[in-house]
Amino acid sequence: MKIQNSIKAAVAAFLIGAASQATATTISINASGLPGYLNNNTYQGSFDGSAVLPVNFAINSIGFSFSFSDDADILTSVSGTPVTVAGTPVTAAVGTGGDKSITTPLTVTTNVTRTGEQESVLLSFGFVSFGAQTGTSIVGPVTVSQTDNPVLISTTYEKNSGKDGKVSCTSQEAQTNQACKATYTYTVTTNVTKTTTTDYSGNIALADSLLAYDDVLAALQSNKSLNFSLGVTGDITLTNAKLTLDYTETPEPGSLALFGIALLGAAGIRRARRG
Repeated sequence: MKIQNSIKAAVAAFLIGAASQATATTISINASGLPGYLNNNTYQGSFDGSAVLPVNFAINSIGFSFSFSDDADILTSVSGTPVTVAGTPVTAAVGTGGDKSITTPLTVTTNVTRTGEQESVLLSFGFVSFGAQTGTSIVGPVTVSQTDNPVLISTTYEKNSGKDGKVSCTSQEAQTNQACKATYTYTVTTNVTKTTTTDYSGNIALADSLLAYDDVLAALQSNKSLNFSLGVTGDITLTNAKLTLDYTETPEPGSLALFGIALLGAAGIRRARRG
């Protein structure tokens, strides 16, 4: 009876001592192996807790958080078919000498569409995957740019004739006879470019718990680290990658075995003395 009481007391003392050490600890582990700028590729990273995790531990809660910034868009431009509209010729007087100009307007309008990338991220821990993408598309205001290109097509000279009305001047007369009046013929081409930009708004945030995935927990407990991959489409900047772990340190199996052997030895000594 005394031996049994002694064993019970020893077991209770051991359990009380173990319980006093089994306090929950929360740590954060930053990811390694990833560049800051991610672009259309698959990247490998790791949460390495080998420097801070004990040999044996039980996981109470575990979660990850990733954040990405959409700040390096690549825009794809698609030009529309130019639409040409010819205007009615306009005749106007030039100065007071009787010269005049005839201008034929021509407008060429081109619609250009610029579309941004919709970034997406697929995070995988082995066979466990989580995904997200940037927000809905936003159509920006139409930007209009305009350039005018006047081209002088021809210059002709005429003078009044009493019986025949106006007659053409010879090139020599045009230079010496003030009665010869010039007519300048222009074509003015106005190029109008209307640009419509469509982009995708918002950053990407990934956060979830891993507590329900036994394979992930087993890998972390075995290796003290957790590998993952990031599949990225588009171009995006990684701003944060963190693993938050709440764990309780547990006794090593060898310590429990030695304690059991010690109890059996103590019981044997007691029996031998009584015999």
